[in-house]
Amino acid sequence: MPFTDQLRLRTAIVGCGKVAQTHAMALSELPQSDFVAVSSRTPKSMEPFVEQYGVRTYTDVEEMLEDADVQMVSICTPHPTHPDLAAIAAAHGAHVLVEKPLASDLEGCDRAIDACRQVGVKLGVISQRRLYPPIVRMRRAIDEKRIGEPILATANVFGWRDEAYYAADPWRGTWDAEGGGVMVNQTVHHLDLMQWLMGPIDQLFGQWDNFNHPYVEVEDTAVAVVRFQSGALGSLVLSNSQKPGIHGKIHVHGSTGASIGAQTEGGSPFVQARLIHQALEELAVERPVLVGHSRGGNVALAYAMAYPDQLTGVVTLAAAPYGGEIALHNRLLTVPVLGSLLAHTVYVPFGRGAVEAGLDAAFAPEGPAPPDYVDVYAAYELRPGQLLAHAQDQMRGKAAVDDMARRYQELSVPLVVVHGTADRNVPIEQARRLHRAAPSSRLIAVDGAGHELMFLHPDVVTDAIDLAWGS
Repeated sequence: MPFTDQLRLRTAIVGCGKVAQTHAMALSELPQSDFVAVSSRTPKSMEPFVEQYGVRTYTDVEEMLEDADVQMVSICTPHPTHPDLAAIAAAHGAHVLVEKPLASDLEGCDRAIDACRQVGVKLGVISQRRLYPPIVRMRRAIDEKRIGEPILATANVFGWRDEAYYAADPWRGTWDAEGGGVMVNQTVHHLDLMQWLMGPIDQLFGQWDNFNHPYVEVEDTAVAVVRFQSGALGSLVLSNSQKPGIHGKIHVHGSTGASIGAQTEGGSPFVQARLIHQALEELAVERPVLVGHSRGGNVALAYAMAYPDQLTGVVTLAAAPYGGEIALHNRLLTVPVLGSLLAHTVYVPFGRGAVEAGLDAAFAPEGPAPPDYVDVYAAYELRPGQLLAHAQDQMRGKAAVDDMARRYQELSVPLVVVHGTADRNVPIEQARRLHRAAPSSRLIAVDGAGHELMFLHPDVVTDAIDLAWGS
């Protein structure tokens, strides 16, 4: 059905904390949404939403639902408030989208579900990892019986949250207000994915503990063995006690002996951040300003998430914090056998023209790439091993960037975002979105500049570093 204005819903947000910024960006950009209002008990927290989106503000949820004629509401408040707010919205005929988790306990979940079911409105919970391309491919493989019957699933998450994360909001890390730790707030996604891929759980045995977060009440580590209703088995190892976070992965093994899996957290940017951290420690460099250009900007952001107390600031230059489409030639390089064949035959002798075109686009509109730079870049990039490694790095990093994008509101390190208004590689809208999401950020838009800011605008780069240093 073609899109028409009649299909638009009047949308609103309850709760104007950090995650609400992500919801606001989505509601303001979706063609099916007319983002009209926000509600919060704290008037000051609503001010940025008025400035950025021109929405109406309310301190009373019911008044907002009635006065703004809200048809769908996003609930972005602390966990224990979710069921009551869902019930209020349902009573006013509004569809409900709740930030994970749905509630702090089973009774609250049932209450929210019953309230929406009774009046016939939709109730949804944020489970965005179901939409990650690798997870979609896993589900398709299971549905198409490409691995036979799924008989074993594993989910392993080795992450980290520091004291500043828990101190950012008074409800974090408490049984009464958060309802749990790593299982409720971080790896709830993996619990959801495992059941989405494997079906309902029949039996469970588990243990939990708090190993290195003495300043919170809740668990930072949990392990479990499960038996699904299908008869399949599963295991979970979930932890926020690894500093820095290593990765999050989920795998499903089938009755044919075939296996499928995906990495959902801690991809390439975090691996590279860990290597940089080790190097800085060996060099005894303390609290630097970290500067990252293009995809290196994602590494700098990952470093700021993993080691916020060890940085003075971060500067991103023409970064791609929200990723983008991976070029077909790079996707082909990741295909087993075919990728290696292409890298050793077609790509090396015929890749020079593609390198020149790509670099000219990066230097545009201010001029073509310097010939000497093209020579050096081509000599480095057009090697079979480098081509394959670069393609794998892009593919593995995509899931990590998708996950990072939901956490930019947690950044506490001073951040200066520098981007050219004429960048053809990464649209400046990515920089604007990052600036809106990260509360500690400043945006420098370089008028008429392209992607290669370090070469063409070194004065702007040094000014940005000074700004980050003095923040």
